[in-house]
Amino acid sequence: MYHLSVKTVSRSAGRSAPAAGAYRSGQKIKDERTGETHDYSRKKGVVHHEILSPAAHQVEVEASALWNQAEACENRKNSCTAREFEVALPSDLDAGQRRELAAEFAAELVQRYGFAAQLDIHEPSRGGDQRNHHAHILCTTRRMDAAGQLGEKTRELDNQRSGEIEHVRALWERLCNEHLERAQRETRVDHRSHAARGLEDLPTIHHGPAATAISRRGEYSLRVERSGQIQGINLDRAFAPLNELDRQERQIPPVWAREPDPADLPPVQVQTPAPKPAPGPQNLPQEPRSEKKRTPVPIRELERLRGDFPRLQALARERVLGQDWDRALLEAPLKKQDVRAAARELQERRRELEMHPAHQPNWWRKPFLTREQKQNYADQVREFNRDARELKRDRAELAKLEKEASEAQTRAWENADKIAQEQDRILTEMQHHFEAEARKKNGPDNGPELELENDHNRGPRPR
Repeated sequence: MYHLSVKTVSRSAGRSAPAAGAYRSGQKIKDERTGETHDYSRKKGVVHHEILSPAAHQVEVEASALWNQAEACENRKNSCTAREFEVALPSDLDAGQRRELAAEFAAELVQRYGFAAQLDIHEPSRGGDQRNHHAHILCTTRRMDAAGQLGEKTRELDNQRSGEIEHVRALWERLCNEHLERAQRETRVDHRSHAARGLEDLPTIHHGPAATAISRRGEYSLRVERSGQIQGINLDRAFAPLNELDRQERQIPPVWAREPDPADLPPVQVQTPAPKPAPGPQNLPQEPRSEKKRTPVPIRELERLRGDFPRLQALARERVLGQDWDRALLEAPLKKQDVRAAARELQERRRELEMHPAHQPNWWRKPFLTREQKQNYADQVREFNRDARELKRDRAELAKLEKEASEAQTRAWENADKIAQEQDRILTEMQHHFEAEARKKNGPDNGPELELENDHNRGPRPR
């Protein structure tokens, strides 16, 4: 998965370079401009920390001195004191390969733009996606000279029309693919958008730390919900051909509900009586010969039933557990989707009611409202409360359905042997059915022998 974002650390947003450097490196740094100490020494997940400076500068730089110097160089209250490049490291690489990739990318940036950079690699959090290996490259907004002083601003990165950001994105793509190919991995990344690549999938939305924290607390996040909706649309588009095939298969009636096709049965051979031979010693009556055993005729319809194992198993479960055994299994997922949709709608309506002027808690903040406006607000609140009670009943019904589905699944597992025996019984009944049908059409004497292959010839039957 390709991800590269460029962010700025600005004083206008209440941020500072020492705070950003301390958080990403997991260190304790004191901001000399404000006197505030930023202590993130107990932060976990930082697996690599490194300071990179231009080749002309040979003196080692510490994080505390670097970011306090970056703060001291700016005088305005809305100055940008640092710039960050955040990249997602491929999970197909191991820890050493990811570290080499991030270090090479940071070195390329330092060589091209001449600033100093701090490289920090973070591993996934315990409760998050375990593929979320990422790196933070925090850079100064000014170039560093041979004496270690910050001077000229990197204005080309501030100008969106310069094309430098697009160059950085292409550089990260090239380095990722080179390291993946070197590691003999088939995965590749592409920095272009879906529209530029000709893909119909909608681009997903990055959750970010705030939305992720809200979602982990079990609260509602609009960004997370929209991301889930986009992922659902992409999955529906991806599985559209398979869903169409499944829909067409469901329209075909079950095998046991169809009448046997006469074309599948073997044709009846009418034997013409031979002419009587002339009397003579060579035509004396001889001992009757034993009849040859006729070759069994395969029953195609019954063989199809053997191959259509899900339908055969569903019929056996219905006979053993009853007709309503799977009602809860089918209705529970649909009911859950309806309850979730109703809950989201109620949350949106609650926000609208909270923004209504009549909902203000302090009387001096409420504007003048007419009688019609107050009555309209009261009707909306009454309707909302009625729908909330209905949602509560639906949730109770959903819990009951899920319990019934769990019990039905448990009964199916407990009666697995009975269901398997019922499957064999169904196959035997179908065999007798086809034998009777063949005898009716072909006569009792000329009817073919209907047999199945032995189970040990067919191999073990799936259960």
